[in-house]
Amino acid sequence: RKPSTPLPAAPQEVEPSSRVPAAPADNSLLATPIALRMAREHNLDLRRVAGSGPGGRILRGDVENHLAEARPGAIEEVVQRPPEDGDRPPSVGTAASPLRRTIARRMSQSKQTIPHFYITNSVTMDDALALRRQYNKAFPADAQVTVNDIVVKAVALALRDFPNLNASYVDDSIDVHSDINIGAAVAVEGGVLTVTTRQTDRSPISDIARENRAMIERARTGRAKPDDVTGSTFTISNLGGYDTDHFAAIINPPQAAILAVATARETAVVEEGQVVVRTVMQMTISADHRVTDGAECALYLKRVKELLEAPIRLFLGG
Repeated sequence: RKPSTPLPAAPQEVEPSSRVPAAPADNSLLATPIALRMAREHNLDLRRVAGSGPGGRILRGDVENHLAEARPGAIEEVVQRPPEDGDRPPSVGTAASPLRRTIARRMSQSKQTIPHFYITNSVTMDDALALRRQYNKAFPADAQVTVNDIVVKAVALALRDFPNLNASYVDDSIDVHSDINIGAAVAVEGGVLTVTTRQTDRSPISDIARENRAMIERARTGRAKPDDVTGSTFTISNLGGYDTDHFAAIINPPQAAILAVATARETAVVEEGQVVVRTVMQMTISADHRVTDGAECALYLKRVKELLEAPIRLFLGG
C-alpha cells in the first residue's frame, strides 16, 4: 500500500472564525462601519480580509464572502477531498510476493487478535561465548555451534519449567503442547521464514546446530521442506547479527510467545561496587496476555538468563 500524501496546509482564510484573534481597534484600517461591526460579531481579524472597495476598503460583501469561505463545510470539503493525481509524488506499484502476503496476513492477525505485552532482561554472555569458542575448536566446521544455537537450547530447557508459555490460546482454551519445538526466524529474500527444531529440549546442542544449519541453507535457497517451516511451538527472532540494541517481535500465531534477541556487545556494568566490562545481550519476550501474565514471563526470562550465564548444562547431553 502506498503511503498517502498529507494534504497541503489550508490557507489562512479557511480557518474557523472561532480560532482567529479578535479584530483590533485600529482606526487606520480601511473598512465600512458595517464591516467593522460584522468583524466584531464574528471575532474576525479584518487584516485577513481582502478589501474590494476604493483604495482596498473592506466592504460588507468582503466580510460576508470571507465568512462563507470559512464555514465548517468548506473546511471539511478541503480535508476530505480525495487526492488527485497531481497531489501524489511519483511512485511505482509492485505486487506483493506470496510470502510477503502471507507475512502481512499473519502479522496483522496477530496484532489485531492477540493482546501483546513485553518484558526485557539483560544477559551476560561472556561465559557462553568462551565455552562456545572452546567447543568449536574441538569439532570440525560442520559441527560448529552458533550463538543462536545456544540461545535456542536455553529457551527450550527453560520452557520445561514454564509449560504455559509453550502453549496456544484456542477457542477459550489454553492448549499446552507436549513437545517443545523451537522455531527460529530466518531472513530470506523477500521476507522471513521460521525453521523448526523438534523436541529441542531433548536434543544435544550439536544436533540443534546441524539441523538449524541445514534448514537455514534450504530456506535461503528456496528448497525448504514442509517439515522445516511447520510445527514450532515457541519462536525466537534473533537480530544479533544486525547490530541491534533492542527490539520486540510480533507473536507467531497461534503461539503464546516469541523471544527477540539483540546483539551481544561489550558494556560497562557494576559488579560488587566495581565498574567492569562485560558482553551483555538484551532479550525481550512478547507474550499473549490471554495465556500468561507479567510475573510468569519475568520468571521465565530469569531462568533463560541463568542457563545462559552458567552455560555448561547447555552443552551436556540432551
